[in-house]
Amino acid sequence: MSQKYSFQDLRKTIGINIQHRRRLRGMTLIAMSRQTGISVRKLDCYEMGKCAFHLEVLFHISCALHTKMNELFLPLPVNA
Repeated sequence: MSQKYSFQDLRKTIGINIQHRRRLRGMTLIAMSRQTGISVRKLDCYEMGKCAFHLEVLFHISCALHTKMNELFLPLPVNA
């Protein structure tokens, strides 16, 4: 039996990945905001998994993090 995966779960996974990768790069929300053109408030909302993403937003964020967009959709390993 497959487990249901909601859009809310997906937003949380993406948000956790964004925050994790941003911190690994030593990047603040302010620096990321400057690179992406997305407000700090909105970036924080994305990282908390409370806001829905548009494809263009994910593209800009993945470029700023130097990562492939599809990697933001993958759950982080437990020890990450």
